[in-house]
Amino acid sequence: MSKREKLFCLNYAYLRNGSEAAVRSGYTLNPKSASVKLLSRKEIAEEIAAVSAAFSPNRTEAATGYKRLAFGSVADA
Repeated sequence: MSKREKLFCLNYAYLRNGSEAAVRSGYTLNPKSASVKLLSRKEIAEEIAAVSAAFSPNRTEAATGYKRLAFGSVADA
């Protein structure tokens, strides 16, 4: 897997948007098509799953904090 493909996996795991992840990874010529091709590959899907597992705890903490701010007391904000 190339560095650009690994960067795509990292960006996709963070953004959850194939086209935007492709652009940020350097696929500037038709990023939507590039993302579809990349996401159809097994090794790319496995890498995204591995990277996503690393992001999960941080996203859960952030979501909990946002919920506390949104639905908590005015004094909490």
